[in-house]
Amino acid sequence: MKVEKRRGLSPIIAELLLIAITVVIGSTFFFVGTQSIGGYANGFSLLFGKSANAAQEIYVVEYAQFSSAPTVTLTIRNVGYIEVQLASVNLFNASDVASLKPTSGTYTLTTAPAITVVSSTASPYCSTSGTTIVIPVASFCTISVPFNWSTGATYNVVVSTQRGNSQVVQEVA
Repeated sequence: MKVEKRRGLSPIIAELLLIAITVVIGSTFFFVGTQSIGGYANGFSLLFGKSANAAQEIYVVEYAQFSSAPTVTLTIRNVGYIEVQLASVNLFNASDVASLKPTSGTYTLTTAPAITVVSSTASPYCSTSGTTIVIPVASFCTISVPFNWSTGATYNVVVSTQRGNSQVVQEVA
């Protein structure tokens, strides 16, 4: 009777192959997981970074003067911790808000309005950059906005910034 030899992998080589395969698969999962978490972390840091800046941007509309038509003069003060970059100024009739209809008397800032002369000199407290008005920390800006208004009417003044903050103030002409 003839005995045949069976050839196979020794148990040591089999274990080494299993360990190598496990390390490769584990490394792949680890790499994919860290890339995914890194992407989420970057997204969260951008989100919270912008929110933190927006939270530090605090401004008030101190004064709205309905001077000789068609002009409204606004004084806006930066009381926050970072500079304010005004993106738009909207004026519209307060009665139109309840009806949710477009207003005929709306002004949107498409170009930076003229910075009003205060005390015989141009306001040194703010500047324009394209269609944006920049108000430094602890400063104010007086701007003239063209708008046809009627005496005794109530108007909403909406001042919005580049960071997405908006402030609505009701003023009576």
